[in-house]
Amino acid sequence: MTLDATAPDAAAHGAAIQEGDVRDSAIPSPAVQATAYTRNRTKPNVDWRVAEEPNRPRERRKEHDELTAELVHMARRLKSNNFALRDLVERDREIVNKADLALGVNAGRFKDQHRDLQSFSSKSWATTWKLILLTVFVLISLLLTFMLIVVTKSS
Repeated sequence: MTLDATAPDAAAHGAAIQEGDVRDSAIPSPAVQATAYTRNRTKPNVDWRVAEEPNRPRERRKEHDELTAELVHMARRLKSNNFALRDLVERDREIVNKADLALGVNAGRFKDQHRDLQSFSSKSWATTWKLILLTVFVLISLLLTFMLIVVTKSS
């Protein structure tokens, strides 16, 4: 028999509402919901609304021990992963320092080469302009010589 707490005859007769009578319609407390959620997460096919058996504390202890062992295992793995990550970061730091040193040396070499190439380029263009002017001077000289020969031969 299920009693409704809002029914007038339940309050009038002082009928006690027992947990077994209203279990299907009552809303469980947040603590019961959280426990049921945790239990259902680990063992989803068990109906936890059924009254607990007498050996339930032993099962809870076993479950607690299993979860504790799993937590210890995960903590050990986390610790070993942390050490491995630290070693990896230290090795990477060494590699980065070597690369930084190599890049610094290369940057100095590039600056020196840039300066040398600029001086070579300016000298090269100076020599090119000298050759062009010399070629123009030789051509003008040849033209003047040819004209002098033509003028002196005709007179």
